[in-house]
Amino acid sequence: MLTAIGRVAAQRLVLRTAPLTIPRSQPIAHVAGRALSTTHWARLPAKATAPTTKTKKTTTAAKEGQKKPATKKAAAEKAAPKKKAAPKKAAPKKKPAVKKPKKELSPEEQDKLNMRVWKKAALLAEEPKNKANTPWSLYVSKNMKAVGTSSEAMTEIMKTLSEGYKNLSSYEQQRLAEEAERIKLDEKTRYEAWVKTLTPQQVVDANNARARIRKMRGTPRRPSPIRDDRLPKMPTGAWGNFVKARWASGEFAGQGPTFAIPSISKEWKNMSPSEKAPYEATAKVDRERYEREVRDVLNRGLHTRA
Repeated sequence: MLTAIGRVAAQRLVLRTAPLTIPRSQPIAHVAGRALSTTHWARLPAKATAPTTKTKKTTTAAKEGQKKPATKKAAAEKAAPKKKAAPKKAAPKKKPAVKKPKKELSPEEQDKLNMRVWKKAALLAEEPKNKANTPWSLYVSKNMKAVGTSSEAMTEIMKTLSEGYKNLSSYEQQRLAEEAERIKLDEKTRYEAWVKTLTPQQVVDANNARARIRKMRGTPRRPSPIRDDRLPKMPTGAWGNFVKARWASGEFAGQGPTFAIPSISKEWKNMSPSEKAPYEATAKVDRERYEREVRDVLNRGLHTRA
């Protein structure tokens, strides 16, 4: 840059010292060098470079100024305290349920309730139902609809059926007897298979419930106890052993229990302790057998009465 300025100054000096009039025959000497106009920034004032730098600084500062607020904003966001989660409301305590006082049942209502419980424990619904298994019951079941209708008196219907049964031929009676026997065998098989599905303790519980039902109804035979050969047989006492022995003697042959039992009972009361001793010894052995079977089959001891 200084070289170009120096050249310009030398040109100006030559022009001042040269004569104002130059002969036309003398050519003008061109100074070799680069014209001043070729350098764009050389014509600008010397102070022109400063603003450029300031502008850049200003621009840079402006950019930095624009970035700083973002940083402050981010910092402000980071510094913002986190909101605490609202405490959960405690669940309202449930009020304790007020127990209604139990209604006192009348004796009749209590009996009905007991009967429902006992029927369920007695396994009456589960027990296989018996069909007509005698020649007479088979004849009635087969001819009931043909003989009479529901509007007629049952006594008249049964009278007609009875007369028809008596008039059957021997062949027809034999055929009914054989069919009834087959039904009995089938029922026995089904009954024994059902009993085996129960445990001995279940059979004992069912029989106890059936005994309560018989007592409440006043029916000594129905419902009958469940027959199970696995159950321990009740022991026979000294009195029972004496009755068996007297009945087996044949002295009361042809006599019913109503006559024989009072007579045997009178003999027992008049016997001495030594005469009763053999029967009592047999009863003791039988009771020991029963206790042993109860322990083995039912896994418990005897229920003694208070």
